[in-house]
Amino acid sequence: MPPQPVIAVFAIAWAVFCVWGSFALARMLARSAWNAPLEPYPPIEPNPADGPADDRRFQSMRAGFVNLGWSVHVIADRRYLHLRTSRIGRLLALRDASVPWDELRFAGPTFLNVGPARSMKVGAISIAVPAWIAEHAERVAV
Repeated sequence: MPPQPVIAVFAIAWAVFCVWGSFALARMLARSAWNAPLEPYPPIEPNPADGPADDRRFQSMRAGFVNLGWSVHVIADRRYLHLRTSRIGRLLALRDASVPWDELRFAGPTFLNVGPARSMKVGAISIAVPAWIAEHAERVAV
């Protein structure tokens, strides 16, 4: 076989390996940053009896050092912060969670790629969330 087809086969194989490896690495990092701290909070459905919930889709968050842009749908009701993963998040094997408001600790302001945000502690990990979530938490605490 002449060397050009061999080089082309190796180049294609290398490109496939790099793409697959990048996806596998992104999935591993996202799962370790998101799933572990949210494991104690299984997903539950929002209760309509709790009144209207604030439902926003495709929210950007940062868990630790992993940016989860447009990966989470958020439903905030009176008792829970419901985190539902979008298709992008499900592709990365992220799990859904419903975190009670009293389990969240809000820290100072931070910045996400989409605008102002607040840092929130869930267990041992910091998650940067859009600022409206902290504002909602302040409203339900009253």
